[in-house]
Amino acid sequence: MEPKRAGFWWRAGALLLDGVLLGILLLLVLAIQAYLDTQHLLDAPTRFVFSLLGYIVPLFYTATEIAIAGTPGKLITGLRITNLDGSEAPPWPGSCRGGR
Repeated sequence: MEPKRAGFWWRAGALLLDGVLLGILLLLVLAIQAYLDTQHLLDAPTRFVFSLLGYIVPLFYTATEIAIAGTPGKLITGLRITNLDGSEAPPWPGSCRGGR
């Protein structure tokens, strides 16, 4: 049986969900950082931690794609990264966009 491939709109919807979720997470980090800064509670080490969070949140999205074959947006829409025959893709090569 030929596996059913996701169409453009399912993929676009998953990408849109990823953008919204990632935007919310990054906005939350920036809002907390701004609040702490206005209250003069943001010292150099804390500022460094918040700047790291700006990189860690997007890396988390990449890690989910590698570890569980899909970003949160893909998982919400029911999409998974698979091999061409529909079998489950191995974690690292399944996330590579360049093919084999």
